[in-house]
Amino acid sequence: MIEIGGYYHSPATFVNSTYITFIAPAVIEAIEYRVAVSNNNLDYSLANLNVSFTYHDDFGIDSINLDTIQLTQKDNVNITF
Repeated sequence: MIEIGGYYHSPATFVNSTYITFIAPAVIEAIEYRVAVSNNNLDYSLANLNVSFTYHDDFGIDSINLDTIQLTQKDNVNITF
């Protein structure tokens, strides 16, 4: 389990001793949060973890006009309304 900012929690998958994956939980304010990790969902420690996660405000697109899209292996184009 990971804890962001001391309040928000999300399940984590431990891949190995130095790598975890998780889906970032929803937060109220778009700021930088410290990240803590727990094996038992009780004891969170920041002692060996100097990691932060920064949330940014949502943005909107009022209009879009696409004449040409060039896709290569490095391009990802996702447009959702």
